[in-house]
Amino acid sequence: MQMDNLEDMANLFKVMGHVARLKIVTVLANGEYSVGELEKQSDIQQPTLSQQLAILRNADLVTTRREAKQIHYSLNQNRIGEICDALGWMHKDHGPASDEITTSDRNRKLGSASSFARII
Repeated sequence: MQMDNLEDMANLFKVMGHVARLKIVTVLANGEYSVGELEKQSDIQQPTLSQQLAILRNADLVTTRREAKQIHYSLNQNRIGEICDALGWMHKDHGPASDEITTSDRNRKLGSASSFARII
């Protein structure tokens, strides 16, 4: 891992270092949810939920899809894969992540978002 990536990863881990955001990511590991569904599943009130979703959006950890007046959220699998790569790199048994590994390979190898949610 290059030094400039370390700062990026540190910032990403700072974003993930909040209980409400971890709850949201854990719920979203199960699939796409509207804000109302997320509120029920995470037990986070709407104002706080909206604030935390904005932070996750700014960090590119979640993606949105609009359906009529509702916005649906899901995890950005590529970004979650980057986190899994970083965790794998830090774990001695995995070694540095290869640039040649595709996203689908990474998801099979490291388990994608559902495995990430189990890690946290």
